[in-house]
Amino acid sequence: MTRVEHSEQTIKAAKYIQYGLKTRFISQETKLSAKYLRELFKDITGRAPLPGQLASVSTLLKTKKSLILCILLLTIYQQSAPSLATTSINLDRLIIVFDCFTKHINKLKNTQNQHQETMFTINNAWVLINALLNKEIQLSHCHCGCTIIITDSLPITLKCPFCSHAKPLRFKV
Repeated sequence: MTRVEHSEQTIKAAKYIQYGLKTRFISQETKLSAKYLRELFKDITGRAPLPGQLASVSTLLKTKKSLILCILLLTIYQQSAPSLATTSINLDRLIIVFDCFTKHINKLKNTQNQHQETMFTINNAWVLINALLNKEIQLSHCHCGCTIIITDSLPITLKCPFCSHAKPLRFKV
């Protein structure tokens, strides 16, 4: 990598760090070393990156509230994606989708006078979109007309969070 390319990738990495993306995602996208990214993270935030595992898809789909958030995020992603033929996640598009998702969530909180924090991170968004692209989960329609998430590959049973119907229509959105 030339110095100019390295500088360009460092600028991209700094933007991703400010959004809180895991260093392994940033490393995959920018081809910068994990050690360099950890040092950059500390320079930008004043602390080392937090260790820890990503949430599993099953965990993200566990409650009714989180299921609705996941449906919203995946619907926004699907609307922004010209094609779901790729299996890799573009971090710039992920940021755009996450910003849009966050804006909608904040509007909902304001209309419902709720001040609870939504513990849905950009890394959770990455996990969900990755599962969608790898066909672990799919968007479909319920009999009530709502968009829902379906899965055959995860050991969970998903119901429509709006009408609680357990058997969706089997066509993709």
